Amino acid sequence: MKIAIIDDNRAVANTISDIIELEYEDVEVDRFSSKLELEQFLQENQINWDVVFMDYNLEEDVTGIDVAKVLAEYATNNFKLVFITGEGSIFLSTKLKISGLEYDYIEKNAQMEHKILNILDECVD
Repeated sequence: MKIAIIDDNRAVANTISDIIELEYEDVEVDRFSSKLELEQFLQENQINWDVVFMDYNLEEDVTGIDVAKVLAEYATNNFKLVFITGEGSIFLSTKLKISGLEYDYIEKNAQMEHKILNILDECVD
């Protein structure tokens, strides 16, 4: 399974990566901390991720929706998009629905590990 994690908070990205790598043996995880870093990677590499975990509030002027649109331009396969955010709200949920993207959504809280593993288990089945 191939996974991308896009989060400007390296501690959060490392935590997500650790959760995944402790549970799954045959997994490849790519991590990015900015839209620019991701775009540079996309220009030089073909992507074939199965799941992309992305912080919604990635940078000051950049949302996960902005980055998801860039990903869609480069994608050579269908992947599961999972937004991760510390500020779950009806407003944010509505913005994601309006975007037209197919996605899952989880909050950075005590249930995050369980939800990440559930999403990955669905992808493996």
